[in-house]
Amino acid sequence: MSTMEQVVPRSAETSLTAMLRLFTASAALEQRLAPTLHSLHDLSFQEFLLLLNVARAPLGKMRRVDLAAALNVGFSSISHMADPLEKDGLIERQADKRDARVIYACITAAGRQRVDEAQKSVARLATRLFDERWSDKDVEAFAARLAQLTYGLPSNIVE
Repeated sequence: MSTMEQVVPRSAETSLTAMLRLFTASAALEQRLAPTLHSLHDLSFQEFLLLLNVARAPLGKMRRVDLAAALNVGFSSISHMADPLEKDGLIERQADKRDARVIYACITAAGRQRVDEAQKSVARLATRLFDERWSDKDVEAFAARLAQLTYGLPSNIVE
């Protein structure tokens, strides 16, 4: 940038508008995905995200406290989400051998199969959604921008 060029500061209103549009888009996408996940895979959107994080974690297990951080929910919410998944045999609890206070959520074979199938459904829906609006180049650029925005956040859902 030459000394003649000046950076025009982004207004707070522009940043607020961008953030609100991102929240609106996120809520709308979740609302579109939820019926498919429920009807085809008997999962809520949050349960899908929980399973996906655990499935993509090293050794297919995550500490529950790390799951709470990855999903941006409180620790008690993880228990409420995980309990039905445990009853369905999709995840199981595992105590740390060195520290009994640490509890892991571990993906089971049935859980891995369920999340893999759900992920395929979500991918098909996402493809249709983006194909309705954008070119492949637009989607790639958008994904790159979102990667910049979410860099360093505690989640395993995007590799």
